[in-house]
Amino acid sequence: MDDNQRNEFGISGNPEQQWYNQQQQYSQQVYNQQYQANQQLGYYQQQQYSQQGYNHQPPVYQPAPSNIPRDDAGKTLGILSIIFGLFIAPVGLILSIVGLVKASKNTNNNFPTVLNFIGLGLSGFVIVIYVIVYAWIFGIFAYSYNSVSGSHESSTTSSYHGIDDDDDHSSTVLSPTTSESTTAVTTETTTETTAEATTESTTEEDTSDASGSSNNNDLYSEKYDDTDESYIGTYPEPSGCQRVGDSVQGYISIPEKYVTFVESGGYNSYLLGHQQYAYGMLDVITHYTYSPESVGKVDTFAEGMQSTLAKSATSCEIYNATFGSHKGFMLYGEYSDGAVLRAFIFKDEAGNIQYICVEGLNDEYADIYKYVFSNYSLTN
Repeated sequence: MDDNQRNEFGISGNPEQQWYNQQQQYSQQVYNQQYQANQQLGYYQQQQYSQQGYNHQPPVYQPAPSNIPRDDAGKTLGILSIIFGLFIAPVGLILSIVGLVKASKNTNNNFPTVLNFIGLGLSGFVIVIYVIVYAWIFGIFAYSYNSVSGSHESSTTSSYHGIDDDDDHSSTVLSPTTSESTTAVTTETTTETTAEATTESTTEEDTSDASGSSNNNDLYSEKYDDTDESYIGTYPEPSGCQRVGDSVQGYISIPEKYVTFVESGGYNSYLLGHQQYAYGMLDVITHYTYSPESVGKVDTFAEGMQSTLAKSATSCEIYNATFGSHKGFMLYGEYSDGAVLRAFIFKDEAGNIQYICVEGLNDEYADIYKYVFSNYSLTN
């Protein structure tokens, strides 16, 4: 049998040819198997897709985020809290707090919360400013009140606004609540009562002449220097003066710009008469009249006044002085705010004790005390 016949029957005598044929057959079998597997897999996927397509539900429409309604709870309150915070801060503060509570429920809008926080901060800031301004104004009024009440504006019964007699240089002697006489209260070493002082003044009663001098010479003391500010005779009044007083107190000349005022705390029962005049807060003229029984010796009364004034003045001195036709004692006090006090204590022609005090800034009233003291008289 030749080679052609062997090939025809699939018999080859060549080993290489035989191996090649076997590989071809094996490759064909693998290809056929893969093809059949792919066919089956495609059919299976097609079945699943058909089943899924049959059971597929139509999609639910959801609006875009821009179309969702925004929560505005508290927005109006936030706007109102800003407006009221500028003008009525307490109301703005309350509105902002309520607005924050409402805005906290919003889920998709923080703008109302921001508005209410702005209103809260603005209201709080304005309230703090209110407190600072009111405290500053109150401090000014309190300082002014204390300066007037406790200063040298009234050097006798009580201060300008009627505070206690122990404050500043008010005279404890003339206090409405005191039970001691002038001698008992103002003399540093004495403890005598009113009755004792009255007895002393009665046993040592002065016999005054028309010039104001006395037999026991209590209107002149060698303990004090003579002031160089004495003006014997009438000191000429400038234009623009007015005469004030009555038949009990006598009359003094004061500037027309001074106005009458009355102590808010009332006056001491020892007084026979009183009149007070002021110009502004520091310039004050005070005139009190006492009976000799209530005062005692004039020089002792003057010493007591000096002791009282020295508690608040930076310096306080007492001098022998003469103004017009009256001889007595002058108190001179200086204060830390630049004001100066001069008080003239003397006996009038009727034997009563006159206390005339002029106080104010020295450069503004340098000549006032001269004609106030010098032109005193019991008649107008």
